[in-house]
Amino acid sequence: MSDDRNLVRGCLAGEDDALSAFVSRYQSAVFGLCYRMVAHRHDAEDITQEVFLRAFRNLRQWDPTRPLVPWLLTIAANRCRTWLANRTRREIPAEFTENVADPAGDKPPARSG
Repeated sequence: MSDDRNLVRGCLAGEDDALSAFVSRYQSAVFGLCYRMVAHRHDAEDITQEVFLRAFRNLRQWDPTRPLVPWLLTIAANRCRTWLANRTRREIPAEFTENVADPAGDKPPARSG
């Protein structure tokens, strides 16, 4: 855990090596969680980037008496939950739905234009 504290101290000091080491050390764990939650590689990659940005912005809030990994994975899980909640609210672009048959078996209506 003292290794995590030193790494966080370096990140807070703006040391590029510490920032790179932080991402290298935790990237696979964060990405793995995101991928399991959203089941889409590209989205998991995007969320993973958001997680690290959010973590770097909030490193001062991390309690150094507690383990770093659960704190980081909580951020990841929360980002995934937000993404999943917003996914159901996003409108599906017409190009993805215009050639999809109706579940009842009917053909899609012809487009006027």
